[in-house]
Amino acid sequence: MKCDSKSAFLDIYEAQIEWYLEHFEIPRDYQEAILDTHTKPRTAYSDIESARAGLEKRLTRIKELSEMGRYYKTGIPE
Repeated sequence: MKCDSKSAFLDIYEAQIEWYLEHFEIPRDYQEAILDTHTKPRTAYSDIESARAGLEKRLTRIKELSEMGRYYKTGIPE
């Protein structure tokens, strides 16, 4: 089977990519913005446990109030 497609000298492209990577630099203010953006989601998720604890307390209180409402209406627990 014969291949009719033209080929390229990959060493030329590899040298260009290598040069680009060696000279690639993110400006200092961009570095800080990137790091700041990267750390914000972590701080949002770090408070999950306290949020969960608060929701569990609210759920417990809602259950208590619901039971109190049943007692008030019927006088006997269900």
